[in-house]
Amino acid sequence: MKTLASAARRATSCGAITRMKRKIDSALGRAIYGKRLGTVEPVFAHITRMLGLNRFTLRGKHKVNTQWLLYCLVHNIGKIHRYAPGVYPVRRTCSQLKAIGATACRATPHGEE
Repeated sequence: MKTLASAARRATSCGAITRMKRKIDSALGRAIYGKRLGTVEPVFAHITRMLGLNRFTLRGKHKVNTQWLLYCLVHNIGKIHRYAPGVYPVRRTCSQLKAIGATACRATPHGEE
């Protein structure tokens, strides 16, 4: 009985593999897959390498989904922290400060005043 079930699984997976190969080898499939490499894969790499999610530490679909959503939340908060305007004070040179009407300016490390 086991061999029959495993043979059926292999036949189904071979069909799925063949369908996926045909899909990726088409012009539209290559374009879609190319977008995936640039948009989704870096997120997975960041979550696994930088945040350290090599395997889930909880059991059960609901708990694993919650853990995955927490890692995604941490990833997105990090992006907001890095790229959102107003998070870091804008550093301006003395000439830029004078252009906007500032009266006092201290010297920058590069010697510009």
